[in-house]
Amino acid sequence: MAMNKHMRYRIISLVAVLSAASGFSQQRLDSYESPVANHDEFFGKPSFMMRSFAFPGADGKATIEIRLSIVYDLLQFVKEAPDRYHAAYEITAAIVDAKSNEVAGKILRNEITVQRYEDTNSRVSTFDEMIRLDVPPGDYTLTLDIMDLDTQKHLRREEELKVSDFVDGQLQVSTLAFVNYKRPVAVRDSLSFNLSSTLRPRRELHGIYFELADVSGDSVAVQYTIRNHRDEQIDRWSEKLAAGSTAHLVDMEKWVRTPGQYGIEVYVRDNKTDRTRKESFVVMSSPESNGVKTLPAASGLYEPLRYIAKSAEYKRIASATETQRDSLITDFWKQRDPSPDTPENELLDEYNRRLDFAIASFSVANIGRSGWQTDRGRIYIQNGQPTDVQRQMPSPRGGARYEIWYYKNLDRSYIFRERSEGGEYELVGQQ
Repeated sequence: MAMNKHMRYRIISLVAVLSAASGFSQQRLDSYESPVANHDEFFGKPSFMMRSFAFPGADGKATIEIRLSIVYDLLQFVKEAPDRYHAAYEITAAIVDAKSNEVAGKILRNEITVQRYEDTNSRVSTFDEMIRLDVPPGDYTLTLDIMDLDTQKHLRREEELKVSDFVDGQLQVSTLAFVNYKRPVAVRDSLSFNLSSTLRPRRELHGIYFELADVSGDSVAVQYTIRNHRDEQIDRWSEKLAAGSTAHLVDMEKWVRTPGQYGIEVYVRDNKTDRTRKESFVVMSSPESNGVKTLPAASGLYEPLRYIAKSAEYKRIASATETQRDSLITDFWKQRDPSPDTPENELLDEYNRRLDFAIASFSVANIGRSGWQTDRGRIYIQNGQPTDVQRQMPSPRGGARYEIWYYKNLDRSYIFRERSEGGEYELVGQQ
């Protein structure tokens, strides 16, 4: 929908007032129709996403699958021909116990070739890797190192790994894995693991996948509980699985329709033992939901409003009951509708776009942090897309990565430094 000059002035002038009162910048609000996809290459994805999954193994051990999604831009490509660019890398994975003894490890060397120069710098295009390691039950530390074989630059991650209850002869339940899939589903390797735990309505089939082993008795009882971001139970259901059902896929279609942040708990019990597994996930709003625009800021996910609302307004919203909160949020956006005579609320549309983009681009799945909760997410929701983003790579010996966001309309730069915890960036300065 095109905007006339009068409407554009109304949007800018209203947002200027809102910006002065609550920090919601007018940046890009005069081009709110741009789809999120247009900004993907500007920010891109994390350098790499890493998740480890523990599945029942053989001989009393657990099989650890380390799954990676790596952006092309992480590597240095060398031109070998007009339509051939080549990069090589080495991935080192090690699992050590409390005494720093390595109990399992693997070094993987591989290479990748692309045909277009544009792909060599892409922060959207990714390739996947997976490393399997078998370990006995215990508590460990997993370290992972990715080295570009051309530049010798390293990128490292470390996380705690608990496989204490994978005991031979007792009920074993794997890590819960969010997956995207196509029917029919045959085996684990036919699934696409969703490492960001971010579900998008109507784009693909979403599910929770887990495996069982050493079931005592003829069947196991499974109870599923869905909770919202306030840890309130919003649904619960049960089923029985035959003892021979080693792999199980739960369709999450019902839970990819309502935007918000959720947690799922799977409780499994046989004749002798019970196990509980938990994971968090985020559902993005969908512009395709029968033409009805969803409100991620409603009772399911109202907290991001604190970035743009006046302090007193947000306190009223946060302390209200769910029914009252929905009404307050409706009034909040109604008062800020730049074109009240039309069905659209351009300011709300832009806010939803920013919120969706923050969730999709800045979430840190391995520590359960949604994109809107991060420093980059907050700045993006408040100010929109920066005029320019500069990235500083670590030294060959490793170290932190930096991003500098510059906003021309604000004449301000924000400096973010990558933490070690799975790719989250913290705001360390502005100028």
